[in-house]
Amino acid sequence: MFGSTNAMKGMPVFVAWLLTVGVDVFFNAGLFSGLFEQSREPGLLPDNVLFRRIPVAYLALAVAVIALAWLLDRWDITGVSQGLALGAIAGLVTALLGVVSLWTAIDMTGAFVVTGAMVQVIELAAAGAFLGGYRSTVEPRKLVRRGLVLALALAILGVVLQNLLV
Repeated sequence: MFGSTNAMKGMPVFVAWLLTVGVDVFFNAGLFSGLFEQSREPGLLPDNVLFRRIPVAYLALAVAVIALAWLLDRWDITGVSQGLALGAIAGLVTALLGVVSLWTAIDMTGAFVVTGAMVQVIELAAAGAFLGGYRSTVEPRKLVRRGLVLALALAILGVVLQNLLV
């Protein structure tokens, strides 16, 4: 799946996953961190439980990125814009199935549901854009470096925002 050498086959999927994690940290730990306060969202788990479960969410993102990579390969989708579009659609579907479904059983505000769904769409759109771009680039190593830098920059910016907004 993806890449011209055995060493690179998993690399674009891994970088796309790191990009989704960077987007997640930017939005959920940074920009929208205020939504994760128990006083605002009474249905949230206590912080210590919530933080222990974060790796499960990142594992779920890895599964989503792998499925997205498979779809891109299966449907022979190349290019940043086509990858972004498929990623956004996949993000919308997973958001509707996941975040919105939880709203039917757990007490969450509309802002929490909409924000969670929006972040999921952006995460998979970013992964799709990267993977689609990777499939069409003549310089995959350069794109991998850019993806890694962007993932790291988003995560750092998320932590900075979290500290500024608290």
